[in-house]
Amino acid sequence: MLTEATVMLRKLGRQGDVARRAGVAQGTISKWCAGVKPTYDNRVIARDRLGIPLDAWDRPALSSECAAA
Repeated sequence: MLTEATVMLRKLGRQGDVARRAGVAQGTISKWCAGVKPTYDNRVIARDRLGIPLDAWDRPALSSECAAA
């Protein structure tokens, strides 16, 4: 299931670039883009470095957002 956070993450650009901004491995970003929910600590990193709200990982994406992602 796509979440609001997944849609936001995919809109940020290439996974390698996003990974560098977040300070995590590209494989980690790949997992998040595929729908694997990050740990709480990584959610905090995503919030602080990428602007993704903590609770966005738990909210389903709207169907119109899924089409745009």
